[in-house]
Amino acid sequence: MNTGGIGSYMYHQAKLLSKAGHSVTVFSATLKEGSVKYEDTGYCINYVFHAPTLKDFREAVRDFFHTYIKTERVDIIESPEVGACALGIKEDYPEIPLMVRLHTPGVVITKVSNTHQPFLTKLRFVMGALRRGRLDLGYWSKTDKNRAADPEYKICLLADQLVSPSKALGDYLRRYWQLNKEIKIVPNPFHADADLFHFPIEGREKLICFVGKLTVLKGMFTLTEALKVILKQHPDFRIVFAGRDEVVSEIIPSMRAWMAAELKDVIDRVAFTGALNRQEVKALMGNSRVCVAPSLWENYPTVVLEAMAAGAAVAAASRGGIPEIIADGKTGYLFDPIRPADIVRAVKQLIAVDAESLRIADAARQWVSNSQPEVEQRILDLYQSLAKH
Repeated sequence: MNTGGIGSYMYHQAKLLSKAGHSVTVFSATLKEGSVKYEDTGYCINYVFHAPTLKDFREAVRDFFHTYIKTERVDIIESPEVGACALGIKEDYPEIPLMVRLHTPGVVITKVSNTHQPFLTKLRFVMGALRRGRLDLGYWSKTDKNRAADPEYKICLLADQLVSPSKALGDYLRRYWQLNKEIKIVPNPFHADADLFHFPIEGREKLICFVGKLTVLKGMFTLTEALKVILKQHPDFRIVFAGRDEVVSEIIPSMRAWMAAELKDVIDRVAFTGALNRQEVKALMGNSRVCVAPSLWENYPTVVLEAMAAGAAVAAASRGGIPEIIADGKTGYLFDPIRPADIVRAVKQLIAVDAESLRIADAARQWVSNSQPEVEQRILDLYQSLAKH
């Protein structure tokens, strides 16, 4: 299955449903050319489609489903709103219940990412939209005036059940999209691999890690500023960035290159690994003293749950659904991601005194372990309820 937030979600969701005795089929996309690929993972059947764009994927699965439904029983369709992957399927088969789990629509990602763009870049974005016959104020928009033409909005309207992993995301879309539909708040499942809990909390390297794409949305600008202070004041610590590089703008074609230039005075203690596979990420988290998550927006990030389970103390942004995972000062430390000084404060609380990071890491690991049975049951109950409609 695909990587990233939605790929991680589907991995955990498929494992949960399979464990409960359900047959799970996943349609996913790849940029690699070729015909539809069939995979039996042991917990789901995965059909992989070559699809350069979300629109290509949406059309490919719609066509494939016409053949699939002739031989297979389908009780429920689940789709993310991102890409509106099952929009065509629901239009063709309205009788099959559709659950749409919110992950954060593309229009919201664009809006939040624009917060750190220069004023002239924001203005060019608005003018470009007007030339295309759209009114899009980007960062300044309070509501989405173009939502009626957005497939991601359309699939939410067609959903028999809308589900959000966090109250923050549900509330945001009620305002921004002016959604009047019921949105159930049910956290994402996290079927933690047992080896995550086996990493010892004590005796770790003085290592900070970040796992995710190097983007504006993930908070790279302010984290970079904070690291200039953190690494200078704590010369025994280093940081590893695990995630692929991204283009920021025509002025910054590489976020990684920009970060490396900004951190030139401490670059000997900064490493960029590029994207890692699941086992490599687990090993990195299991060896890190601290995991930092400075995103300007997250719905209910699996990476935070993984770090907590792996025994890394987490310092994370007080945005989106993260405060619904982390209890500030108890299972992690929260900070304002647009204030470098606040990032410095939170991270230093975890690295200045060894006992504090150990306390936080231990409490966080226990919370993850204890919270999942209730979350899993709520998800299974939701599926059972929708299947009866």
